[in-house]
Amino acid sequence: MAARYFSEADPVTGELPLYDGLVAVPMAAGKKASRGYDQAALLALGLSRRIGVPYLGGALVRVRETAVMSGLSEGERRQNLEGAFAPSYDMMGFAAGRRFLLVDDVCTTGSSVEVCSATLLSAGAESVDFIVFAITADARRIEDRPAVVESPGQLRAKGPT
Repeated sequence: MAARYFSEADPVTGELPLYDGLVAVPMAAGKKASRGYDQAALLALGLSRRIGVPYLGGALVRVRETAVMSGLSEGERRQNLEGAFAPSYDMMGFAAGRRFLLVDDVCTTGSSVEVCSATLLSAGAESVDFIVFAITADARRIEDRPAVVESPGQLRAKGPT
């Protein structure tokens, strides 16, 4: 993921995308308790150490449990996640005008990054890009959403227009 981030450097100036913080897609509490760890948070923490952008642990919170996503269609996934995330109390004022890199482990339909991006944008973020560790083989390009997936580790998202 760090290599993907560094590949985004401007070929002329060498400038890298600037972010105010890394935000992980939050895992459901029950799933985290049974698994013992949150892989998106671990990926975000490791990426933070490698690229020098602070990891904002707990920036997004899951405000309600959701059904298991595997086996759900794209529409069912989106409906399942509706209203599931909110910015933490600390993010309420902090997000305004800032740029975030959202980190997740796997992208199947883009629903999680879509909903989390929209949540950060509604909290006032200037922009939200995202990076994922893996994209499933059945994932397809998703247009006209806050997040657009084109290739593994894509660093693109649409902000407010």
